Amino acid sequence: MAINRLINNLMVDNVKASVDFYSRFFGFQMMMAVPAGTEDVVNVMSEDGEYAFAAVRNGEIELMFQSVESLKDEFPDVSYGQPDSRIILYMQVTGLEEFFETIKNEMEIVKGLHEAFYGMKEFYVRDMNGYLLGFAEKV
Repeated sequence: MAINRLINNLMVDNVKASVDFYSRFFGFQMMMAVPAGTEDVVNVMSEDGEYAFAAVRNGEIELMFQSVESLKDEFPDVSYGQPDSRIILYMQVTGLEEFFETIKNEMEIVKGLHEAFYGMKEFYVRDMNGYLLGFAEKV
């Protein structure tokens, strides 16, 4: 067996707001979405619609957002409390320092710009759902 690809599916309270956040700050583009209560696949989100699921991409990186409500019947034994720091999405980027300057006043900085012992310059933020995001560039 070989694992060829990993896509994170993050449980969120508001799929549309999550897509908007990742698009605005991190350059992700929506690939598809599913309106709440349907099995329809759409390529554009309406301003006032509610969504059960969406997939976004930036380059080779893909993320999926799924509403907590849409998962409760499928996985009744999972805890649906607030996200915590058990998951860190760690992304390598180019232009790290410039990127940090553009977002540092827009969201919670968990750990500021620093050089790690393993040869990466990096910083960590918390997204609108509580997930930790790490951004890094080789020194």
